[in-house]
Amino acid sequence: MKKPAMRHPEDDQILRFADGELPARVARKIRTHLNACWECRAQLQEIEGTISNCVGYRKNILKAIFLLRRLRGSTSIKGSPR
Repeated sequence: MKKPAMRHPEDDQILRFADGELPARVARKIRTHLNACWECRAQLQEIEGTISNCVGYRKNILKAIFLLRRLRGSTSIKGSPR
């Protein structure tokens, strides 16, 4: 008898999978499902892209803040308005 296919993982499971937060057994089940399901792979890629965009945005903002503070001569984290 054929084993029933895993239903689509919940959004939070895919997010936790992308972040490596799932127990190994659950992660294996989701990886197996992802190998067979275009829809869920697309969802995982969208989540990973969003995370990448957030990380890049944060990095660019922090870099800009650091450069502005250097230009203003401030080395403190909070900086003081001039």
